Amino acid sequence: MTRLLAATLIGLCFNALPVTAAMAQECKPLLRYAQIPFQQDQTRHVFLPVTIGGLQSRMMLDTGAFWSLLRKGVAAQLGLAPKQNYNLILFDSGGNRIDETVMVPEFRIGRLNFGKVEFFVSNLWAAAQLNERAGVIGQNLLTQVHLEIDNAGKTVSIFNQDHCPGDGVYWADEAVVLRYDREGSRRTQAGSRIRQDIDKNQIDEPIVTAELAGQPVRLLLDTGATFTSIDWDHARSAFGITRDTPGVEPASEANIGSGARVKTYRYVFPELKISGIRFENVPVLLGDFNRSAHVVLGMNEMSKLRIFFAFKEGAIYVTAADAGRAPAN
Repeated sequence: MTRLLAATLIGLCFNALPVTAAMAQECKPLLRYAQIPFQQDQTRHVFLPVTIGGLQSRMMLDTGAFWSLLRKGVAAQLGLAPKQNYNLILFDSGGNRIDETVMVPEFRIGRLNFGKVEFFVSNLWAAAQLNERAGVIGQNLLTQVHLEIDNAGKTVSIFNQDHCPGDGVYWADEAVVLRYDREGSRRTQAGSRIRQDIDKNQIDEPIVTAELAGQPVRLLLDTGATFTSIDWDHARSAFGITRDTPGVEPASEANIGSGARVKTYRYVFPELKISGIRFENVPVLLGDFNRSAHVVLGMNEMSKLRIFFAFKEGAIYVTAADAGRAPAN
C-alpha cells in the first residue's frame, strides 16, 4: 500500500444538529451485538480481531470497499480452493486484479459470528504474518449491521439494524445527521472496485453532500483511506486547480480502481464543511482516481470524529470524537 507524507489539520469546529428519534412504541430499542477494541498502524487504518474458519487474525475495516477481501495465504492455510467469479471485477489497493472467491464456513468479528461469508481472494499484505493481516472487511458485510466507530475510545461497535432512527447516538444529546442516496443500482462503478451487472447484493455507498472551499461536492467517508483526496477532473472544473497552481506539490503514486498506477499531488484546501462539521486547512491528495465520489474523506480527518453508520436508514450520525465523555481530572 502506498504511503505518503501527512500534513497537519489546523482546526475542527462543530455546529451540531439535533437527532430525531421515532416514538418508542414504533420501533425496537438499540441492541449492541459487540463492542470490539481496534488497533491502528501509522496509516491510521482500523484493524479488528477476526476469526476465519478457526484462524485468528486481524482485518482492516474499510467503509469504502465494496466487497470483503481475504489473503490468498489465509485461504490456502484453511484449505479453501478459490473459484472464478464472473459477476465482479475487483482490484485491490496494490493494483492487482482479483476475480476469484472463496466461501469461508464461519467468520467472526470479535465474538460476533457472521456465519458463512464469501470473500474475494487477494495478494494484499502478502509479506505480513497471517495472524496480523488477513484481509479487508468491506461493505457487503458492514451493510448487514449498523456500525459505530469510536475513535477516542478505540472501539468499534456493531448493532442490530432494527432500532429507532437516531438511537445510535446514545453517547450525546445531538449530532450531525448526514443522509445519502440509497439507489446504488444506478451506479456501475464504485471507488476502488468496478461492478458489472448485478441484480442482487447491490450496495449503496455512504456518499453524502459536502462543501469544499465553498463548492458542493459528493463525499465518501472511507476508513480504508489515510488521506482525504479529490479527483483532478473535479479539482479543475470546480476550483480551477491544475499542476501549475501555486501550492500544488508532487506527492507520490497510488493504485486506482482500474489497476493503473497514477501520480498524486498535495494541496491544502482552506475549508471543508460536511453539514454542521467544519475542517480548516485540509491537506488533500489530487490524482486521476476515477471514482464515483468527488472527494474521499480519509482517516486523517475521520479520526477526529465519532461516527455511527446507520446503513438501513441511509444515514450517518457524527459528533466530535470526544463528545459525551467526562472531562479529564
